[in-house]
Amino acid sequence: MVTATSMVTRSTRSSRSTVDSTVYDIVADVRRDVAALTFPLDTSTAADARHQQALLLAQLDDHLLPRLAQLSRPAVIVVAGSTGAGKSTLVNSLVGRDVTRASVIRPTTTTPVLVLHPDDERLMVGSALLTEAEVTFSEDVPRGLAILDAPDLDSVRDDNRTQAIRLLESADLWLFVTTAQRYGDALPWKTLTSAAERGTSVALIVNRVPEDTTTEIYQDVAARLADHKMDATPIFMMKDHSPHTGPLPASDVKEVTGWLATLAGADHARTVIVRTLRGALDALPPRLNTLATAVEDQAASHAALNESARDALVDVVESARKHAATGQYARGRLTAAWGQTAAAARFDKLINRSGYARVLRSNPTPPEALRQLKDTAITAAHELASDTIVTARRALAQLAHDDDAATIIDVAHHPVRTGHIATAVDTWVARIGDDLAPILADHSKQSLASERAVTRDGLVTITLYAALGVPQAGELLERLIGFEAAPLAEITAVRLADTLDKLILDEYTYVTHTLDALGLDEDTATRLHLRAAELAQLRG
Repeated sequence: MVTATSMVTRSTRSSRSTVDSTVYDIVADVRRDVAALTFPLDTSTAADARHQQALLLAQLDDHLLPRLAQLSRPAVIVVAGSTGAGKSTLVNSLVGRDVTRASVIRPTTTTPVLVLHPDDERLMVGSALLTEAEVTFSEDVPRGLAILDAPDLDSVRDDNRTQAIRLLESADLWLFVTTAQRYGDALPWKTLTSAAERGTSVALIVNRVPEDTTTEIYQDVAARLADHKMDATPIFMMKDHSPHTGPLPASDVKEVTGWLATLAGADHARTVIVRTLRGALDALPPRLNTLATAVEDQAASHAALNESARDALVDVVESARKHAATGQYARGRLTAAWGQTAAAARFDKLINRSGYARVLRSNPTPPEALRQLKDTAITAAHELASDTIVTARRALAQLAHDDDAATIIDVAHHPVRTGHIATAVDTWVARIGDDLAPILADHSKQSLASERAVTRDGLVTITLYAALGVPQAGELLERLIGFEAAPLAEITAVRLADTLDKLILDEYTYVTHTLDALGLDEDTATRLHLRAAELAQLRG
């Protein structure tokens, strides 16, 4: 079993100041797995998971991995707090001179300031803090410690708040500054609770305390800390010097500087480091399990979206087939177009008394009239297919209205299918000619007369209208080709429904491809749970 104490022992004995490679390797694996996580679906846990992922990566990159690799670096004390709490004045007072800007203008600290003892500079080589902060040196900073003045946690600037939270993740110790007027606000306790959950060492400074309320405020703060199970947290009460410019009198920060002195030096600083390191490692398993739960939510939402999209489009398919079966496609202009053209071309005179078709000299002739009708039917079929896709996409868009996670299914990005529709309809029409060929191949008197009177292409048009539900077309087709008319019209109607099915299936396929492209791996949550178990066992 590897413990933080044994880590320190090995680190102390080794000139390289490194820790047990097993611990480092597992945490490095955790970092790789956490960095690879994605939460593309807006589930109820996604926003918090993305936030927690960013915080955990910050802690792993800025604190845990560097600390595990190098325990000899100075302990980083992040001075944090609310706007105007006096953080910068405190840092200046601790080192005895102005090293960071303090002012009544808020927010004052926009760039973090890192204060080091000059002899510790070489130990910080490779630290990300050297690139993120303005670095200054002071011999008044005890060796083995680095003091970081962070931006305000409640800054009006988003980038300041984000940076402040990230810097806290890199801390070995949080020195949280609040005031006698604001220590009861939600922010201090939210921040302190977060530190406790992460296992970070914390000290609390209450600034600008009136002398006559010092005891009362101290007792109240101590009670609140005890309620948060943080009763071991050091508390420092600072006198009220408002208004004030420049560093505070040395006597006012004597307790804090004395406390920092007890932390200074390689061995003492390492104690603080290891205490926070142990707490951070202990906090990793529950944080990983929380992320794993969010990943499981993503997988469940992925499956639910697939199922919801399928169910929505099944309803569209069933509606299209119902229309095909009941002839609802023909309602409106197709029936009207047939009636007008049939009257003009005298379709009622096509069949003679013997029951065979005859050639008419009407104006237009039946073949001419049928060519016009064919264009109308094909246009209607194109529109029907287009409307079916619109209906399908509306059904998918409704999912996004009902479920935030479904916004990933953005129908506005679905491909334009105009050419695809034209090809599908043309293929459907061409199949009618193929189906007519064997019927007309018997060269019976009936088939020869019909083909001569209306042409083969005319028979295709009549079949089109029969399949689309124009009853007069079905009756004429039966008189022209006999008992095979009804099966031909029926199979043509079924093929139209199949064509629409295929177009709807293409929409569903695009949805599944969109969801699959998110790269949600079902095994990811399992890996995170396993990493958490590994760490728990290692720390146990």
